Amino acid sequence: MRLRPGYTTSECGYISLTQGEWAVVSLEDFDFLSQFNWFYDKGYARRNICDAGSKSIVRMHRVVLERMGFKDFKNTDHINRNKIDNRRSNLRPATHAENNRNVGLRCDNTSGFRGVYWYRWYSKWLAYISVNGKRIHLGYFDDLQDAISARLSAEEKYFGEFACT
Repeated sequence: MRLRPGYTTSECGYISLTQGEWAVVSLEDFDFLSQFNWFYDKGYARRNICDAGSKSIVRMHRVVLERMGFKDFKNTDHINRNKIDNRRSNLRPATHAENNRNVGLRCDNTSGFRGVYWYRWYSKWLAYISVNGKRIHLGYFDDLQDAISARLSAEEKYFGEFACT
């Protein structure tokens, strides 16, 4: 068995990926995951499996969730949005909708906060939230902080543990 270069600290392990990247893993998964060659691909840690002439791709976060005892899950949510942070405390099974609630800002965002933007027609900040494909208007606000507070309250109400933090 050839161990992939890596190292541990008292809190977590680091596994070398291609392109100079490192995956962060919990200590209880480090030895198991270190025995494979992992690649950095589209922000994720993955490896190839060749079985009877066919090749498949396995992502590290799915391996970790399976080792945690989760068997029937469609998506994995990286709580801190870092796709190569595969510590157990950073992963949770999620539906597609739940996973989409924990995404970053759009590139055209002007407020620095999801669901809040400057509505120039009224010269006010507009806050909204989308739930199950429906957009819910939260109000117009003179102050950006009031709009952000409205959005945060709505996230807590509708998204629960998947609210962006």
